[in-house]
Amino acid sequence: METDPNPDATFLWYSAEEGQEMSADAQEELGEERDKDCLRDLIVNLCPSTLRSLQDVSQTEKILRCIHRDVEEVCTEPGQVLLRSVLGLLSECCPEETVQTLLRISPSCDNAALAMWEMLLSLPSTSETVLDRLLGVIQGWRPICAIPSASQVLYRLSQRPRGQRILEALFPRLLMSLTYKLSLAAVILGREQPGADQPVPFGLAVEAIKVLLHAAGCQGHVQNIQEEGGWDMMLQADTLERGISLLARELRKSPAEQQRLLFQHIKEILTHRREWQTNFAMTFYTELLGCQGLGKDWSDLRLLHSYLSHGTQTVRLRALQGLVALAGDPQMAREMRGSSLVENILACLKDPSRDIRMEALLFFCTMMGQLKRKEASPVALMLVEKFPALFGDESSQVQELSLSLFEDTMKAVVSRDKAEMKEATRRVVLSLFLHMNAESRSVAEASGKGLLICAKFLGWRKLKRVLKKQKTWLIGETLVRTTPS
Repeated sequence: METDPNPDATFLWYSAEEGQEMSADAQEELGEERDKDCLRDLIVNLCPSTLRSLQDVSQTEKILRCIHRDVEEVCTEPGQVLLRSVLGLLSECCPEETVQTLLRISPSCDNAALAMWEMLLSLPSTSETVLDRLLGVIQGWRPICAIPSASQVLYRLSQRPRGQRILEALFPRLLMSLTYKLSLAAVILGREQPGADQPVPFGLAVEAIKVLLHAAGCQGHVQNIQEEGGWDMMLQADTLERGISLLARELRKSPAEQQRLLFQHIKEILTHRREWQTNFAMTFYTELLGCQGLGKDWSDLRLLHSYLSHGTQTVRLRALQGLVALAGDPQMAREMRGSSLVENILACLKDPSRDIRMEALLFFCTMMGQLKRKEASPVALMLVEKFPALFGDESSQVQELSLSLFEDTMKAVVSRDKAEMKEATRRVVLSLFLHMNAESRSVAEASGKGLLICAKFLGWRKLKRVLKKQKTWLIGETLVRTTPS
């Protein structure tokens, strides 16, 4: 019988002749019992009809029990390949039943079951699906009450070198899948409360994340997050984002290779605009941008820039935070100054969100600090026009930070731009004067300092003397006499 290859699982397919040869090679190890003959026939007759027959749940359990009974006795490579192939077919055709049945067969995950789990998770086309179903059991979102059994499987896998490698490779995808399910739980909970006999979805998903972290060798992360109250934050919709932020921050302490794999996967999510995962993916991404050795480049800059126009405020804020992290690199800062990015972030200074306005100011503070004067001067000219509105911002924090940035901006101007800057600075003076009487003492003091900087820059010696002597009652009169009509 000819085979009908499945392009998504080509490694599982053999010709009839190859299957017969493998079956013959495995004859000595597998013996002559009727149920083992069935296993050999599955490899020899790989075709759509065989695959359809495997969807019979009763056959799935029979085959799995057969493999569980004899897997430790099969030592030759042909025999192991045969068993691994059958497990691969089962997990492709009925992954849910495969996982649940194997948990029922060996709740304690004995050595035979552990060998079967390792086989299932070593198959590239099905490993992620199987492990996702396993974590689904831990979350309690599957129709089986076997949470301790699933946790035991992950624990035992983490104790074996081969299992550790599998978990390490799949960790990023599984972690992001679980955090997405937390987000989904928040949406569901916002629409309808669970019944009295139903578990709260947050708690189940959080426990699954803890189990995954333990299995991946991140026990210290679990404890640190516990001490900071992060797990409790994840149990409530209104504090969920703070809890996820703590988790993302803690993962910055992970081994370099784990950071690299997680960073690459999250970047893939954001690049392909998987909107259902964007919010938390951006949280992890911006935290990891602060780590060394991740190979950050211009593609990260372009990616974050593209999210500045995102419809969700939290995503825009995270994108700005990521850009602040990149702006701390001198080479990145120089690349940013000549792009449309600066204009887009200037627009963020008018955003209704105070947090976004603050982050935009932090971006310019960070970038200007990395540039030489001749590089920063054109940016300073663009910024100075925005200061009057910022000085009058409803947030005293925005006012203080904008006054600090204003001082740096004035120092950045080079000779060729001074004439243009002087004209713009004259328009700022009145705003600074008015804010010298602000209720916030820090804003009032910073405004006076900013006005002194303007006086020096414009060459208004009399105003400078009055400000230095702190004769505040003379400032208004001096400005009237000094300012050109």
